[in-house]
Amino acid sequence: MIYWQDIKTWDLMQLKPRLKRLPRTWSDEIICPPLILDVNDFSHLTKERMLEEYQRVMALSSQSAELKAVVGIDNPEEVKEKHLTVLLTQYELLRGLRLGDGDAWATVNELYEDD
Repeated sequence: MIYWQDIKTWDLMQLKPRLKRLPRTWSDEIICPPLILDVNDFSHLTKERMLEEYQRVMALSSQSAELKAVVGIDNPEEVKEKHLTVLLTQYELLRGLRLGDGDAWATVNELYEDD
């Protein structure tokens, strides 16, 4: 195992160009949990954006192409309810990860690492 204090300055200088080539943020294709409807940039979601998404989804017409595109749920109101419920659950998990909550990390580990 390599410990941080064992890394020499020259090692860090070799890593710097590689770190600069990394994207500024991770793609949502990698980080975004499975949601019913698309949510842009989920990994940077805030409470304000959650409220905006709630308003956006609730304002969708039952004839909305976005709601009709969901496979397996015919009722547009049910699509809204399930999407917002899943989104809230995933946002609470994301918030737990940001705060360093051990339970959130254990949940993610169980969902994505152990299976």
